[in-house]
Amino acid sequence: MKRIIQIGCLLTVVIFFSFQKQDDNGKSFEKLKQARVKALFDNVIGKEYQYNFVERTDCNNTRIKYLGVVTTNKNKKFKLVNSFFVVGQSCRGVSRIVVYNMNNKYVGNYYVSSPDNLPDTLINNNLIYLKNDNGCNAKKGTEISFTQGLPESIFVPCEKVNTGDLYTYSVEE
Repeated sequence: MKRIIQIGCLLTVVIFFSFQKQDDNGKSFEKLKQARVKALFDNVIGKEYQYNFVERTDCNNTRIKYLGVVTTNKNKKFKLVNSFFVVGQSCRGVSRIVVYNMNNKYVGNYYVSSPDNLPDTLINNNLIYLKNDNGCNAKKGTEISFTQGLPESIFVPCEKVNTGDLYTYSVEE
């Protein structure tokens, strides 16, 4: 009987801490959303904000960078933000190009595989990659146009022979 009580207590503790971590991730995600909106309100193009939501010194920091406004040929305007969100105690990151309307309301995002695949700048309605990285040596100079509207997908070349990464637009956050 004592053994059953010990196992029951252990399971209770494990379940409690499992929900606690999910709750911490949820709180961090809410902080991330607030930080992205802060960057929009500050309205400083190219400024990168860093946050340590996981409160560990051995993890990368969450990084947010406001890129600016794109205007489509139908005169719709959207604000674009680079977002690299470090999640939980695993120190794993989620990288996205996040789209907002002019009232700073979330519209959608492009999930990219790593922070190295976030664009460097926005010029004349084009996301622009200014440099290559170790995993992608044909990225430099790539321009993604938003003139026709929000693309369904974004292709970032990595090699000279039509290979690269395809990132799809999603409205889910």
